[in-house]
Amino acid sequence: MIDLAVIDCLVGNVDRHTRNFGLFFNSNTGEYSIPLVFDNGMGLFEHDYYRDNYKSFEEAMNNVYVSPYGEDPFDFLLELNKKYHLRTLYKGVEEIHYLQILHTSFAEEYKRRMQQLWQKLD
Repeated sequence: MIDLAVIDCLVGNVDRHTRNFGLFFNSNTGEYSIPLVFDNGMGLFEHDYYRDNYKSFEEAMNNVYVSPYGEDPFDFLLELNKKYHLRTLYKGVEEIHYLQILHTSFAEEYKRRMQQLWQKLD
């Protein structure tokens, strides 16, 4: 669940809710696992065209939430880092890279701030 929460924050997924999870069942091993990519289609403001009408990034972010976590994604990552030391948990992930498929100014600013935040984590 930590992995799913971190990925949601990294991509700004605003569509995580209690009916938006899934499980994989491996019939060979009898084990369940949570898929890390599960309905992240609302990430980085994708399909949120109404946000193009906002005047600033901060104004757009006022409507972004990562539910059910209930916190601003930047603040939530900082809280997760305090408890789980994300850079240790994700050894080898020195930089966060995003595909250049979304070109809205809000998506670009979100990516810039998230990359900057990741570099500051200890």
